[in-house]
Amino acid sequence: MKRILIGLIALAVLAAGGWFGFNLYARHRATAEIEAVFDRIRSQGGKASHGKVAFDVTSRTLTIEDIAVDPAGQPQAHVKIAGIKGMGLRQTDETRFAADSIEISGFEVALDEVGPGKLKASYKIPQMIMRDYAGPVHVQNAPASGALIDLYRFVLDQYASVTASSVTAPTLTIAFDDGKGAAGSGEVVYSGLAIQKLGKGKVDAMKADRASFTINVEQAGKADKLTGEMSDLIINDFDSAAIAAALDPQKANDDSYHRVYGQMSSGLYVATSTHGVRMQVDGIAIADIAVQPSKFRPAEILALLPTDRSVQPTPAKSREMMEKLAASMTAFASARSRSAPCRSRPRKGRPGSGQSGTRRASSRSKASMRRRRKAK
Repeated sequence: MKRILIGLIALAVLAAGGWFGFNLYARHRATAEIEAVFDRIRSQGGKASHGKVAFDVTSRTLTIEDIAVDPAGQPQAHVKIAGIKGMGLRQTDETRFAADSIEISGFEVALDEVGPGKLKASYKIPQMIMRDYAGPVHVQNAPASGALIDLYRFVLDQYASVTASSVTAPTLTIAFDDGKGAAGSGEVVYSGLAIQKLGKGKVDAMKADRASFTINVEQAGKADKLTGEMSDLIINDFDSAAIAAALDPQKANDDSYHRVYGQMSSGLYVATSTHGVRMQVDGIAIADIAVQPSKFRPAEILALLPTDRSVQPTPAKSREMMEKLAASMTAFASARSRSAPCRSRPRKGRPGSGQSGTRRASSRSKASMRRRRKAK
């Protein structure tokens, strides 16, 4: 009996040693594979580093900390991630993997001097959770051209290659700075973000509980600050393939319409200006929004932006830009749209501000007022 007990103890020790040895091997293999990915980025001329890598065999959980990447061919792009935690990881085939969930913390993307206008922008998400995720093992190489349109097309291609049952994030902050350019500087913050059923570049539903913005611009030689917020943003049936088609130079002669959104709606929208104007819209609803690639030419508009912001554009160039902007707006069509009552008025408590009256109401509101006067 004593020998049997000793044998069982020895077997348990060997099993435990084997188990911990396998855990160590799995952790080493995970670290080696992660390092291979970062080596690949560095071999292509980019910069990439990471902190601690851990892998738990039992739960198939991989954790990577302190990620920093500057992609090759995109010297203006900087990516930082405080941590990635993938749970229930498994490889579905040679090119794709799946996870029960992926948690990302401290995600930041900074873009320095993008496009001819040298716009600076940043995107920050403090926390994001993706459920039932599936995507490619290796990410495609970023475009070497560095053009903003090519970068957008690259992101859309990556977006179309992943699936997830849901994606949630408490906030998304977008900041931009155009220096002395017409776009000015500002920040947009989305709160309570949620995406349902993401797959093949399509999304069943997206929503944000609230969006707030602050924009600093110059109006008629005077500094102005616009602030506002919008509640209950909902987008149904989004298809990124339509945007990709609109940005594809090979579809420049495509006169057909590609549906981007099935429906967009929002609740209360309020905007105020330090110059004394306040606007309020109680709600907006738009259905079946489509884009026509032959008329949507953002690359041509970007090409007209001045590279030297200290030089004012000529009247002819300004007129050309306005014409191209107007032409691009005609590329979008909607089956139907509706807005709740809109009110716009000067803010009170600003005597001597030079604001003499109310802003004009929308054409629909003016038509409504004319009908009321006739009825009286």
